[in-house]
Amino acid sequence: MLKASYDIDISFDARHAAEIIAAMLFSFVKKHWEEDRDPSGKWSDLKARTWATKTTNKMLLESGKMIDSLKIYEMTPERIRVGFGTDYAPYHEYGTDIMARRESLWLDRSEIEALENAIAEVANDH
Repeated sequence: MLKASYDIDISFDARHAAEIIAAMLFSFVKKHWEEDRDPSGKWSDLKARTWATKTTNKMLLESGKMIDSLKIYEMTPERIRVGFGTDYAPYHEYGTDIMARRESLWLDRSEIEALENAIAEVANDH
């Protein structure tokens, strides 16, 4: 079940475009997660007591459940939904009163431009 997502609405009926955009969006989100970065740069560091309990050196990787839940949850010619399916994904994505936000579901200007170019290229092919 999807818990946090980044949605893109596309207005033309092109299954091929949806497949291309979905793959691009998935790769952008995964890259943000792997690089521990959000729109403002690197994620806030974990608290020392949290690092002390971790068995990996990756900020949000312990069991692998969250990254393994990253999927394309919806792909139609009109909508693409990529997100994380773990119950705790929203806490990382949006933060809490006691936990810093560590956002992965976002696009920077170059990623938006790459998606726009891909949409235009596919649209021009049809």
